[in-house]
Amino acid sequence: KRLDLLIHAFARLKHRHQGCRLKLIGSGPEGCNLHQIVGAMGLQPDVQFKAEVEERELYEEISRSKLFVLPSEREGQGLVIIEAMALGTPVVAADSRYSAVGSIISPGVNGLLARSVEEMVDAMHRLLSDTALVSSVLSGGSACAAKYDWDEAVIPALHRTFSQIFSDSRSED
Repeated sequence: KRLDLLIHAFARLKHRHQGCRLKLIGSGPEGCNLHQIVGAMGLQPDVQFKAEVEERELYEEISRSKLFVLPSEREGQGLVIIEAMALGTPVVAADSRYSAVGSIISPGVNGLLARSVEEMVDAMHRLLSDTALVSSVLSGGSACAAKYDWDEAVIPALHRTFSQIFSDSRSED
């Protein structure tokens, strides 16, 4: 998930935003390495690791956060980004040709994209500093997340599609 990139970006962000903290939620094979990076950079007081959390607690953490950052350069659907948008948390995500995140995020409309650590630092700084941008991104994020709501968007869209298919097949008879 390239959390090492996020840790490096966070270290640079701290120079612009004293008092900011980073929470890394989840576990994986890179956990030990990530702890070493945080220690080597002297970031222990400002970086918190939370291994496994219940789904409800995860959503609470995301909704309480000032930002949600997904540094993964290889991401399929990016459901967690849509969830963060639905929870009202501004999103920054890595932009990569190996990721579908760019098909979800419209930069400046519902989140920000970053192709490098420096761009990630800049995107995080902008969302921590520019209240007008945050307001716009939150509004766009809410609208984007609504498109993925099963009851309000997905099921009606499937119903329209299948109705059209069956209507077309009947007219051919």
